This record gives sequence, structure tokens and C-alpha cells, in this order.
Amino acid sequence: MFGGRGQLVGAARDTFLPGPDVKSGPPFSGPLRRLPPARAKAPNRSCSLGSNDFALRRAGSTAVMRRLRRLAGALGRRRPDASRRERPADGAPESTGYKSLWNDAARADAREAILTGATEETFERTGQEDALRIRGLLADPASARVLNIGCGIGRVERHLAPLVGELFAVDVSGEMIRRARERLASFGNVVLREVASDEYLAFFPDGFFDLVFSLLVLQHVEKEDAFRYLEDARRVLRPGGILFVQFPNLLSPEYSHAFRSAIASRPRNPARVRPYVEAEVRHLVALAGFDPRELTVSGGSRGDAEIYVVAVRRE
Repeated sequence: MFGGRGQLVGAARDTFLPGPDVKSGPPFSGPLRRLPPARAKAPNRSCSLGSNDFALRRAGSTAVMRRLRRLAGALGRRRPDASRRERPADGAPESTGYKSLWNDAARADAREAILTGATEETFERTGQEDALRIRGLLADPASARVLNIGCGIGRVERHLAPLVGELFAVDVSGEMIRRARERLASFGNVVLREVASDEYLAFFPDGFFDLVFSLLVLQHVEKEDAFRYLEDARRVLRPGGILFVQFPNLLSPEYSHAFRSAIASRPRNPARVRPYVEAEVRHLVALAGFDPRELTVSGGSRGDAEIYVVAVRRE
């Protein structure tokens, strides 16, 4: 039992018994800000937001393009065979597409598929930095209930679990979840769940979480599916709960190139990157029922490759 709210069964399991909800504190508020772009040809520019360096480390345009090329290789350039159907271990409905592709990527090299080009040290360091950033968004981290959409093998979870009351995480890949359970077996406040490609967050009750986050994930699904996740995130968040998400910026040189490359590719990879623009992200977040409180762009050769949003669930 954590914070008198929900009883978790076992360590890093996928079963829990809902209890009465407890709020983590008042809604987050903050100014809308934009990071200044990097000077032309600035070397070794890291990705940062606010006072905390976090998420993918960038070393200018070359590093971003290298990551995109490696990601395409890790995920494969062909559409998964529609005849291949996989039934998740927890009984979720059968599905194809995203699930088959990410299962294959996890078996080939899970770390490479999650954070392309990262060493083991970089993988852990960026996970820790993301965890610290997320903790900073919470009024009372020790009693907070948090959800990650697209956890992979638990890059962030290993470092976030000790900082929050309860940590839930979902992924479409059963193979990723299996490896995450092994990686997070020592944490008793972590609940992991494999979801079907079209399940979204239906498993969770309304108003259940204090914060929902998703990094480097929504860019790999169709925009309609990404919006469904945003809508479901609003439903499962308490009023005043916090949304923290990232999207790639179409107007950056790196993702403009990725977009044109995807157009030329046949058949198109279901997990290709779908870039956005700032106004689009702001509009979709608001359309899903959130008040954007902070928007920053960073990374890449011009400092604008990634868009990060902190938003608050409207009543």
C-alpha cells in the first residue's frame, strides 16, 4: 500500500487493486518559454529544457541525422507481415503493426531501438536526468502516482521509481515489458502492462494519476493515435494533473529531412517518425483538454529539433 491509495501486488508486476485517490498537490503553473536557438555551426550542443539537461543528448545536426538513420535500421524498413499475430502475455487482444515491429526491435537490440546510438552510460544518465525533471514537476513526489506511455525496458523507470509513490508504465511491445520486468524487479512500487495497439489507456480508471508523461514515443505512431493517447491521458489524470510530452519539430532541418525520406520510402515503416510544428502541438494539447503551461524547443543544429510541452488537465 502506497500513500493509502492503491495496493500493488508484487514487484514490477501488472496487477493492482485501486484504492481511494489522493491528490499530489495544487496544479503546476509556469510561464511559456522558448529556448534561444543555437548559433550557426555550434558544436556539441546538448538537449536541455529549463535548468535540467535531459532526454536525448544532441551533438548538432550530424548526431540527430545519425540517430534517425540508425533508428530506421533498428526497426527495419519493411512493413511487418500481416499474417504474424501476437497475443500479449497479459491477455490483451491480438494485434499487428506497431506490436510486431517493436517486439522485433526489442529482440534485436532493445537499447538501440529506445535510444539510438546510446552507450550503456548514456542510456542510464539520460534516464536519470529525465526522472529528475519529472520529479521537479510534482508538488509532492513521494505520494504521487505517475504513468509513462511507452516505457520500453524502463530507461526512466529505474531512476524515477525511488522518487515517486507509485509508478505505472505501459508499452505496446510484450518483449519490452518482459525485459522491463527483469530490469525493475527490485522495485515494489512499479506496475508494468503490455497494451494492444488500439487499447490506449483503457485499463486505467478516470482521475487515477497525478502526472502522465511520454518521451520519444508518440512520434512513432499515427497522429490520430497520438491524439487518442492525449485524450486518454486527460481522462486518467486528476483535475489539475500534469502532462509532460515530447514531439519532433518538422521545421528543424533534421526532421524536415526525415519527413522527405519517409515520403520516398515504400512501403512506409509503421514506426517512422511523424514530425509536428509548435502551433500544431499546442493546438492538439489544448484540443485534448489541457492548458499548455510551458513549451520549449531544443536540440539539433539550430536548437529546435525537439518540442517539449508541460500542460495541466482542465477541469
